[in-house]
Amino acid sequence: CGQDGMVKVWPVDEASRASQWQLTDFDGLVADFTFLSDDALATLTGNSISVSDPTTAVTLRRQAIDGPRRTSLAVTADGRALIIGDEKGGIELRSVDTFESISSYRDESVGAIDSIGFEPENQWIFAEGVDLNLTLSYPDLKPVPGLPQNWCNALAVSSSGGLFARAVAEKNVIEVWQCSPVKKLATFSGYRDAIRCLAFSPDNRLVASGDGERLIRVWDLQTKEEVRRFSGHLSRIECLQFTADARFLISLSRNYGIVRIWNLNTGRELAAIGDRTIHRLPWRRLALSPSGQLLAYIHGHSVTRILDFSPLEPSTDVLREASSAFLPARKGIAAKST
Repeated sequence: CGQDGMVKVWPVDEASRASQWQLTDFDGLVADFTFLSDDALATLTGNSISVSDPTTAVTLRRQAIDGPRRTSLAVTADGRALIIGDEKGGIELRSVDTFESISSYRDESVGAIDSIGFEPENQWIFAEGVDLNLTLSYPDLKPVPGLPQNWCNALAVSSSGGLFARAVAEKNVIEVWQCSPVKKLATFSGYRDAIRCLAFSPDNRLVASGDGERLIRVWDLQTKEEVRRFSGHLSRIECLQFTADARFLISLSRNYGIVRIWNLNTGRELAAIGDRTIHRLPWRRLALSPSGQLLAYIHGHSVTRILDFSPLEPSTDVLREASSAFLPARKGIAAKST
């Protein structure tokens, strides 16, 4: 569903179609979101948190939050707590079920928390601040010693556990680290523009980067070699995510509403989904649901788009725009075409 209220449908093959729709029932600008274990979508605005059913756009629960403006959101591996970052270096744990505050930590020298990652093996929370990085233990929120804290362009944490990666701004390189014991495993270089985002494959075999040069590079952590390079985005890459089976890589760029899906086995672009005419608002944040069926990304600041990802098959080479229908924009209503 685009800025003009248009719902577009792309056929995956003759038997199935991929559709997308949008959520707009928020009481402020969307700062971040994350999928929960049941594919419900937790959404953070500057001063509220809500959980919605993304397939119906029904808000299941919502609560206002006082204090500094909230900026980032994640969920713990056990699915019990939301991790919320704010503009003054604060990290807070809140119950997924009740939104009740569990514990909090603040270090204003870190600056605004831009992104949060949860490392399940050691139960660590990685927070990327605009001035410094912060690593806290879960659930007591105590600082973890011995980890690099200097500012970086991008930070990624392995969902399988044990690894984290950082884009070191002053050197323009990627460093991959082992969590315990703390040890640098690899350094990847050769970038001509700032590295904007990083992602690990679920099997910890690959790490991908997106940069200001509009390139996506995929590195093999065993051979320490670049194994894939993708191009095609029209602006810098803001978000990357591997699918659970590590066959595909999903990317989102800054200024055009295009989600691109890349086949890691063939090295080819599998799909480009979106509307090239929507380019004035920033596109940021990308999340794939635990079931692998839903893909969410933010359009501008106030609309969360949901893409039905379930029909996607590895044999599919291209998704083409099939049809469109004009629907009135209505707050709180999801328009879905199948």
